[in-house]
Amino acid sequence: MPEPTTAEALGTGIAFEDLWDFHVQAGSIGVIDGFDVLGRDLAFGTIQELDEKRGQPLTPNLAEEVKIALRRVANRDGRVGRIVPPIEVTESDDQEATAEVSMTLVANTGERGEYVLTV
Repeated sequence: MPEPTTAEALGTGIAFEDLWDFHVQAGSIGVIDGFDVLGRDLAFGTIQELDEKRGQPLTPNLAEEVKIALRRVANRDGRVGRIVPPIEVTESDDQEATAEVSMTLVANTGERGEYVLTV
């Protein structure tokens, strides 16, 4: 049996824009796959973990909570191989977000990429 493609291993899903609005391309809802889906899913899961913190000013304690939540979400996701330290949490310019998280991720497929997640 052939090895799954990256898209098959990491998933395919609907593309979203800022504030989780559907991304529309040529009149159709856009689709993403592979590593992009993984990043989107990690961001969404982390947002769900931190829902009660949404809109609070970013303090050093909250930055640590963001890192912990991201690690928890990543540890539950079988597509994640590992997160390469450091995870950096900075204040977001986006009025709807609390923080931007910069990190390097290695997927279970071996693919490695840089992410900036808005949470």
